[in-house]
Amino acid sequence: MTNIAIEIPQRSDYGAIEIKEYINKATVKGFYASLTILLIILIAYFAMDFVGTKKVKLKAPIATGLVDIAPPPEVEVDVAPPPEVQVVNNSVARAGTPNPVPDSEILADAPDYASMMDQSVSDAKGGGTGLDLTTFNFDEGNNNSNVQVREQESDPDDFVAVEKEVGFSYDDLQKIVEYPETARRAGIEGQVIVQAYIGKDGKVKKTQIKFSDNKYLNEAAESAIKKFDQFTPAIQNKQPVAVWISIPIKFKIK
Repeated sequence: MTNIAIEIPQRSDYGAIEIKEYINKATVKGFYASLTILLIILIAYFAMDFVGTKKVKLKAPIATGLVDIAPPPEVEVDVAPPPEVQVVNNSVARAGTPNPVPDSEILADAPDYASMMDQSVSDAKGGGTGLDLTTFNFDEGNNNSNVQVREQESDPDDFVAVEKEVGFSYDDLQKIVEYPETARRAGIEGQVIVQAYIGKDGKVKKTQIKFSDNKYLNEAAESAIKKFDQFTPAIQNKQPVAVWISIPIKFKIK
């Protein structure tokens, strides 16, 4: 049996223990270095702040002599002449409450003006057979007058708060819709939303198209709604009121 000699390596002088000791020493040195730099910065900041608070007195320059300044140039301003004074019947016209003119100051050629009574009994030709306003009774016949108040139509996009919406049977309405023959042959299907203005009497006052899948379906949809007479008006404050509603009409080939 042969014996083999193995050389055991010697322990190195530098290892994990030395690295740990170096790290601890370097950490302590870095801490003190950072603290020193921070102290220097704080001292410099307070020193600059202290120096900056000192007031610097500024002295204004004192003029030692007088300076001759030329006067401003003269500017010519165009002034409008005063308005002419109008003289009426030898008296000056002034604004305000008119004063009566004495008869002695009235010119002989001054025009004669008719009084209210003369005008009431004169006609267009200047005669005296016109309408006499003093004998006319304005109150006569007023009790028999029939004044019709036109109902103001709301806008289709306005919101109207009602207690009860417009009532109708959608199935009955859909039954009377006549499918356009042109659209049927072309295989056109879709939906048309019609806005209808339902009056206080439940009748359709006006219609307009809000949305349509095809223009060939519009006329049939509007025509069906106008023919339908089974609407009940909306109720607001226990009274019928006219409102706009949106009604979808469907077209589908069976």
